[in-house]
Amino acid sequence: MSDSSTVPDSAQPADLFSQAMSTESNMEDRPTSASPEDAEDDVTDTESGDRPRPERYTIGEVAERVDLEAHVLRYWESEFEHLSPGKDAAGRRIYTEADVDIVQRIQHLLKEEMYTIAGARAVLDREGVHGRKAFRDQLQDLRDFLVRLQQQL
Repeated sequence: MSDSSTVPDSAQPADLFSQAMSTESNMEDRPTSASPEDAEDDVTDTESGDRPRPERYTIGEVAERVDLEAHVLRYWESEFEHLSPGKDAAGRRIYTEADVDIVQRIQHLLKEEMYTIAGARAVLDREGVHGRKAFRDQLQDLRDFLVRLQQQL
């Protein structure tokens, strides 16, 4: 009853350990964060079958990428609910590619189209740009709805 995805009965623990260590060492050779130019969106690595981790950027990396100071990004976070990067265990801001896109859109609206902050906020609302907070709120609303629906059954 064994198929090709199970371990053969003849496999020795030492063989399994060697195989696991080989896989682990291959993973250590992979870069943890590629440069934005090298990044591919959500592509599966055909050789290993692994999905790459989504790109994560520090506030300094984002600031350099969009040619702004970090304090400007922190200020925009307070003004635009659309921009809400996550934080790591140490409390440092971690931006995703989607967060960087929002930063670039805000920058374009403020610097090139000369919108005020309130005007840029309104444009983002009209465009349906949502940050993590809005997404969490939507998920909470959905959860509340499902709980009410379950109670009615």
